[in-house]
Amino acid sequence: MVKSDGKMTRMEEAITFVKTWQSSDSVDEVAKKMGINKRAAHSRANHYRRNGVKLKNMPRNRGQKSFDWKRLAKIAEEERELENDR
Repeated sequence: MVKSDGKMTRMEEAITFVKTWQSSDSVDEVAKKMGINKRAAHSRANHYRRNGVKLKNMPRNRGQKSFDWKRLAKIAEEERELENDR
């Protein structure tokens, strides 16, 4: 039900969130569709789960490669050495 001011009721917003979460592939996608940030989407999903709503688990960092920590360490070391040579 939509209120007279055009906004959704809290229950309708919750239903929309659950449907959006279940049909999305990432938290980022949920956040974009709902017009909220990723942290708020995670928070809301966790709140719903604590209250018995069985939302699917979303993969973390979907589509992103993990950091190459060894490469970053090497770059930091090289930069430190360059700074020392100056």
